[in-house]
Amino acid sequence: SEEKRISSTPAIGTIFITDDDKIIYGGISNSDVYHPQPPYLNIYDIASGGGYSVSLPIFNKLESIVPQVSGKKVVIAVRDESKTTASECYGYEKLVVWDRDTQSGNSTTDYFPPDVGPVIDFEGNEVLYQACEKGNPDSIWKAEYLYNIETGVATKIDYPNPVQTEI
Repeated sequence: SEEKRISSTPAIGTIFITDDDKIIYGGISNSDVYHPQPPYLNIYDIASGGGYSVSLPIFNKLESIVPQVSGKKVVIAVRDESKTTASECYGYEKLVVWDRDTQSGNSTTDYFPPDVGPVIDFEGNEVLYQACEKGNPDSIWKAEYLYNIETGVATKIDYPNPVQTEI
């Protein structure tokens, strides 16, 4: 097997290999993860050996290192850096979607589902994310939402008695 370094990015989050042989991952452009440069997504084409970066217009500099990918779309839960306390649900305010087919450059589409929190998964037009209720945050994360970006329908999934384990 052949190994090849495709990035010198010092901080990389989730990595996805798409059906069209692209490697998509988020990163920051300097090694100071607490005061990073603007975040970006990297798209690397396995067949050609080339790639490019997309700088997305999002507020929190650490968010883009944990994108979720479905087909040609990338979703990120975005925070407002001025609202990062637990009572403000850690600043989560919207979902940002970037479509590789229809949006050029750093053009994105914003969605404002209820109680938005960290994105867990993304498939088709449905985003699964942790519920983060403003003013009443729950550190146990007892609920999630399944949000359809096409219809705008959000379905809450409650877990009334989540299992907790001591570490």
